[in-house]
Amino acid sequence: MGYPAGTGPEFHVVYADETAGNLRTLLGPHTSYDLWHVDQTFTPNVPSTTFFWVLEIPESGGGDTAFTSLTAAYEALSPAFKKLLGGLSLYHTSASVGEIARVGMERALREAVNTTHPLVIKHPVTGRPSLFVNPTIARKIEGFLPEESDSLLEFLHTHIRSLDFSCRVRWEKGTVVVWDQRTAAHSAVPDFADGERRHMVRIIPYGTRPEPAFPEMFIAPK
Repeated sequence: MGYPAGTGPEFHVVYADETAGNLRTLLGPHTSYDLWHVDQTFTPNVPSTTFFWVLEIPESGGGDTAFTSLTAAYEALSPAFKKLLGGLSLYHTSASVGEIARVGMERALREAVNTTHPLVIKHPVTGRPSLFVNPTIARKIEGFLPEESDSLLEFLHTHIRSLDFSCRVRWEKGTVVVWDQRTAAHSAVPDFADGERRHMVRIIPYGTRPEPAFPEMFIAPK
């Protein structure tokens, strides 16, 4: 992934072939390869409306992208559980699962960019609350002990994967998908043969800094 000369950091090329490899190559042997995430939430301002389109799909098919609604996932929770989440913050780091696999733990931590965001955010236009969880980048709840944080995040990460909130895009030549990173997470589906080419382009403009959905509940991190 990177951006070509003459463009900028908002312009991403997502590419897999026999040389670059794919998600299976990056993460190594696993029983499954879903990697749910929101792009680049480790900065104070986060990505907003995102455009993703396909230039070339794998010859044998596959290479879909799955999406899940973080707004619908929040709405499905009980009032008591929503009240618990409304005051919490998540620590986000660029030393993500994928980055550690790509460059190693030591370098990823040394070069890490970190920030915190509310766990439940308000959309700046609609005002609707969303679960701002990011399984690959945000893996610690501020103020919680490790076991407490791990237990709650394990539930939330499982919860957002539900088929109740998700869909799967099957790419065809000319397909363009537009989504809001503040309300949806996504995952590549690396189900195509090793060595086949998957060539995508993505534009990610940055939006505002996420605001807590319920400021009266929110406990700002120290």
